Amino acid sequence: MKYMLMSTSPSITTGYGIVSKNLMKGFLKKNIDIKMLGLQNLGHQEKEWNLPVLDGIYGNDALEFYTKLYGINSLITILDNWLPQYEWLPNYIKRLNLNHICHVTIHSEPLPPILHNSIRNANFWVAPSKFVEKVLLNAGYNPTRVRYIPHGVDTKIFKPLPEEEKQKYRKLMGYEDKFVWIAVATNTGLEKNWQGLFYAYKIFLTQNPDAAKDTILHCHTSPHYPGGSSYDLEVLGKMYGIEDNLRFVAGMNLNAGTPPEEMTRFYNISDCYISATMGESFHLPALESMACGLPCIIPNHTTGPQLVGEPKTGLLIEPLKMKNSQEFGWTGPNISDKWIVDPVDFADKMTTIYKDKKLREKCSKNAVKFAKGYDWEKKIIPKWIDFFEYVENSIESIDYKENKLGI
Repeated sequence: MKYMLMSTSPSITTGYGIVSKNLMKGFLKKNIDIKMLGLQNLGHQEKEWNLPVLDGIYGNDALEFYTKLYGINSLITILDNWLPQYEWLPNYIKRLNLNHICHVTIHSEPLPPILHNSIRNANFWVAPSKFVEKVLLNAGYNPTRVRYIPHGVDTKIFKPLPEEEKQKYRKLMGYEDKFVWIAVATNTGLEKNWQGLFYAYKIFLTQNPDAAKDTILHCHTSPHYPGGSSYDLEVLGKMYGIEDNLRFVAGMNLNAGTPPEEMTRFYNISDCYISATMGESFHLPALESMACGLPCIIPNHTTGPQLVGEPKTGLLIEPLKMKNSQEFGWTGPNISDKWIVDPVDFADKMTTIYKDKKLREKCSKNAVKFAKGYDWEKKIIPKWIDFFEYVENSIESIDYKENKLGI
C-alpha cells in the first residue's frame, strides 16, 4: 500500500503541523511507503517525501498529480473537513479511486450535518479521542471502520526541567516569585472562549485579592489576530480590569507557532494549565503541559474527562446549567451543541489549585505518568501501524476482469 498524508505542513509548530510532523517521523522510521502533501509547502521540496502544493493552495491539483506520479492508493486526511475550502475533496477522492482514511475533528455533539456530508464516504475514520469515537458511533458509523488513535506527545522534549533551569527561565520572563497560569490556544473564532477564561480570572482575583500581586496569566496566543472573528485580547483584558496581570507572546500566528523546545520552557515556568474551551477533539496543549508536570484545569466536557477526569491530573470545570439542572448546550451554526463553562466554578477551581500545594504536587506526578502513555514513538505510532495492517487486510484489490471493485 502506498499512502499519502494530506494535512498542515510538518514545519508548522501548531496543531495539525505538530501532529503531521510526529506521524511522518514515525511512519518513515517504520518504513511505511508514504508521502506528505503539506498545505503550507511552497516552492521546491526539501525532502523527497514532503511535497509542495502547486497552483491550487488547498491541494486540489497537487493531489491528482502526486497520486498518479507516485502510484498512491490510500489517502490520509487530517483536516477541518467541514470548511468550505474542502468541499471539493470527497468527490475528488472518489474520482481518483483512493482509499480514504479520514481523521475526524469533532468538538461538539451530535455529529454536525455539514461534517457528516464531508466525511461519510470515507472508507475508514480515525477518532483522536474517546469523545470523537462516541460521537461517530452514535451517528451510526460502522464500528469496524472507526479506529480510536489519540494524538501524542514527544516525552523526550516535553518533560519537567531541573529546578535551576526553571528559575533561570522564570527570571528571564520576569516571572520570579509569581504563580503563573498558562493558556495556549488560537485567537480565532469563539470556541476557545478567551472571554470566559478572562472573566473567570477576574472572579478569581476578586476572590483572592493578594493574587493580583502574586499571579500572572500567560496567554500563549496572538492578542490581535487579524479577522473579524478574533478578539482584541488586550482590550478585553482592560474591559475586565485584569490587564496588569496578562502577558502575551509576540509574533504568534497560526502559521508560525513556537518550537517545541521553547514551548517546554514556557510550560516549565508555569504552575497550572487552564482552558475555558467550548469543545475539543483532543486538546494537545493540555497533554503537552501534563508531560511537563503541570496540573490542568479544563472543562468537564468533550475530552476533559479523558485527559483530566480519569487520570486525576487536575480539576474539571462544570458547564453552565439551567434551572432544571441540565447542562446548557449552545447550538452553533454547524447545528451541533457546544458548552459554555461556569466562570464561577472555574474561579473556584483556580482558587483550589492556587492554595493547595499538595494537590498540585499530586496532580503533577499523575500528569507526567499519564503523558508517558501517549508518547508518539512508543505508544501512538504502533497504534497506527496496527491500523495500517488492518486497513490493508480489509481492502479488496480492484480487478475489473474478476469483477472486484474494492470497497
